[in-house]
Parts: sequence; C-alpha cells; structure tokens
Amino acid sequence: MAKVDFSAVADFEALQAGEYECVFSFDKVAPAKNSGKDTLYAEYIVGDTNQKIFKSYSLEPKALWALKRDFIRIGASLEDMNSSGADPEVIANGLNGVSCTVICGEPYWYPLNPDGTPTPDAKLRTSFQEVKDPTKL
Repeated sequence: MAKVDFSAVADFEALQAGEYECVFSFDKVAPAKNSGKDTLYAEYIVGDTNQKIFKSYSLEPKALWALKRDFIRIGASLEDMNSSGADPEVIANGLNGVSCTVICGEPYWYPLNPDGTPTPDAKLRTSFQEVKDPTKL
C-alpha cells in the first residue's frame, strides 16, 4: 500500500470579493446532493494559481437563467442557448478551456448552525456571483 505525506498540502483560501481571470472547466452533470435534481457542476480555474472556484448550476427550468447568462458570457452561441432541445453537457464541453472573468462576492462560512453561526467544521468559501459580461470589460 502506498504511503503519502499530506503535511505539505495547503488548503486553498477563499477568494476575496473582486474579479478574477479564469478558465472554464466542465466537470459533470449529476444529481444534487440535497435535492437530487439534475445539476451541472463546473470549475473556474483562476489564472496561473490552479485555484478553483466551484459552481453548481441547477438544471431546473426556473434556475436556467443563471446557466444561460454565464454560458453566453463565456462564449456559447445564442442559437444553442435558445434551442428547446439544448444539451447542457454538449454546450459545456464546447466551452472547456475558454477564458472568462468571474465576479466573486465576499467569502462566506459554510455550513452554519440554525442561529447563523458557523459550525465547528465550517470553512470559509468563495462566493461565485457571475461571469462578467465581456461587453462591459
């Protein structure tokens, strides 16, 4: 059995509010842990740091606006995004490796107790807001 040394492995720190140059990376479509609903999981890799901003997009009809907005801003075609039979996995795979600017809000603690305080095992997380509209750079 292989032995490894985890002592030199650093945890990524949550990114502060701001704009970050990233590369889009599609991960998978799978059921969400809590709801069981189909969800598209993506990563935005920050510059040369290899730090990742994780984003999950619900594929429920009421929530598709966020996926559509961000995918169009990354470079998906309006024709693909307006199709009634669009396949989000195909579109996401076509965007792999495309550069974009991600806007992050203030980091937040997760998970929280019912009173809103962080649990003992809570971690500070990056707050993904949206992909910046490239026409407003």
